[in-house]
Amino acid sequence: MKILKFGGSSVGSPERIRKVVQMIQKAYEENPQIGIVVSAFGGGTDQLIALGQMAAKGKDFRAELKGFFARHSEAAKELVPELGAFYQEDFHQLEKALKQIAGELSLKSLDLLMSFGERLSALIISKAVQKVIPNAKFVDARDLIKTDRNFGAAKVDFIRSNEEIRKRLKDLPFVPIIPGFIGSSKENEATTLGRDGSDYSAAIIGAALEVEAIEIWTDVSGIYNADPRKVPDAIPFAQLSYEKAMEMAESGAKVIHPPSIVPAREKKIPIWIKNTFQPEDRGTLISSEKPKQVFLIGAGLIGSSLLDLMRSKNLRLIGLANSRSMVFKPEGIPIEHWKGCLDSDGEEMNLGKFIDKMVDLDEGNAIFVDCTSSQEVADAYEKILDAGIAIATPNKKANSGTYKQYKKLQKKRSSFFYGANVGAGLPMIAAIRDLVEGGDRIHKIEAVLSGSLSYILNRVSDGVSFSEAVQEAQKKGYTEPNPQEDLSGFDVARKLLILCREIGLPLEMEEIDLEPVLEEHLKPNQRYIASWDQGCPKVALQSIGPDHPFFQLQANENILAIYSDFYPESPLIIKGPGAGAKVTAGRVLAEIMRAK
Repeated sequence: MKILKFGGSSVGSPERIRKVVQMIQKAYEENPQIGIVVSAFGGGTDQLIALGQMAAKGKDFRAELKGFFARHSEAAKELVPELGAFYQEDFHQLEKALKQIAGELSLKSLDLLMSFGERLSALIISKAVQKVIPNAKFVDARDLIKTDRNFGAAKVDFIRSNEEIRKRLKDLPFVPIIPGFIGSSKENEATTLGRDGSDYSAAIIGAALEVEAIEIWTDVSGIYNADPRKVPDAIPFAQLSYEKAMEMAESGAKVIHPPSIVPAREKKIPIWIKNTFQPEDRGTLISSEKPKQVFLIGAGLIGSSLLDLMRSKNLRLIGLANSRSMVFKPEGIPIEHWKGCLDSDGEEMNLGKFIDKMVDLDEGNAIFVDCTSSQEVADAYEKILDAGIAIATPNKKANSGTYKQYKKLQKKRSSFFYGANVGAGLPMIAAIRDLVEGGDRIHKIEAVLSGSLSYILNRVSDGVSFSEAVQEAQKKGYTEPNPQEDLSGFDVARKLLILCREIGLPLEMEEIDLEPVLEEHLKPNQRYIASWDQGCPKVALQSIGPDHPFFQLQANENILAIYSDFYPESPLIIKGPGAGAKVTAGRVLAEIMRAK
């Protein structure tokens, strides 16, 4: 279950409420176990305080009250015109409470007045949500959150509150729409939790129900290193500890109410600070888990796909570089704005300086990600691993260099993640490694290891010209940056070399019998097959018939057949898309998350 809280700026107008309703609907479709906490309409609490002050001074407040009523009735009529004046009883109660104020505005009376802001907001929003989620239901927070009689900043009775929340909300078949900020005393008097207390309401309810996450939806994309309304280039933190977030809130960061963090911290519930108006932004995660520090070189097709995938993970992008620029932000580069940061804040790229800076900023959980095809970057792996920094990479250059260099890197195997070297997102290297470590003996492998060449050969079989097929593969991002590396067969040879080395063979590149893909040799129903069978490893075009296991390969698929003691007759087959930025990035991300 999740709790979603929407602040006053998020529900400040019918248009904004419609957006919130759409977001609630989307969250419900992903997981119907949600609870919603809402603030008063933006500025509503201040209006109620002003009304109370006018009443206490004996001033005529009817015009101002009429304006307050009009704002809410017009919103209701625009959102749910078919329901009529369902809010009228609350209007009567508010007017009665104002008329009972004489001479002095007590904190008790003020709490009662202020409670109408959240109550009316939640009532109207619940009716709007019911149009898309029929089992949505208004639930009065005064029945859930029990407090003392310290009006204005009431202290929560957590024992009674947790009991009421669990009794009324746990495992019930409806979506509760709950007013934030308010509770009630033992005498059933309305109380408030302090200004901006709706965050606290969400945290109290979330902690009682032990939800998986609390989302605070506001008008900024997280907690920033400076006030984004005053500092245009302020940057949101990707993640903060509970303690750091509380420290910042107590020092004036207004995004979250300081007490809200305590119940979540006690139950280790993560809090997300998100932007209602830019919901695609990652926001700030507040939790006890320390995020991995990611230092990424290469922001091309694979690198940019990886950055997109990283947005939903507990990772902090600290350093980023392409061939021209590099940028570092210890507090975290906002992933949704990485291009702008690299362009506006970047300095000239220098690999040596990048590595030195990475080592300086490493807090003990850094991982270096190489999404280039650069030999220079691959040559730096040993230095990076020796500095105690893990590596995840699809770059094949390091593992397909000399066997001596390969063996050096294998000494740091527990920190070196290169599953995407062969097969893009397919677990080809992992399969061979698991068999060998499990005591199996591999006799033979056959494979199609180029998604780009699979695509090209399939298209040629379909009657497309060779040059057109190559161009299509390049546009789809299937080829290496230089397609000639695919056509020469050298890229496939590199992959075969890596697989053979994983089997335990001390091979060098020049030992592979390599035949390039030449247009004049092409025929229908050919596959570019890499193989090893107790002898010389070979890469060559082969014509195959319908009875061959590789005959049915589609589009950009790769396949690996492993014959071994465990699989002597019917080989272990691994098959699937073997090219494409997204699948490759997915494999790299999995290894980033696996790194310790």
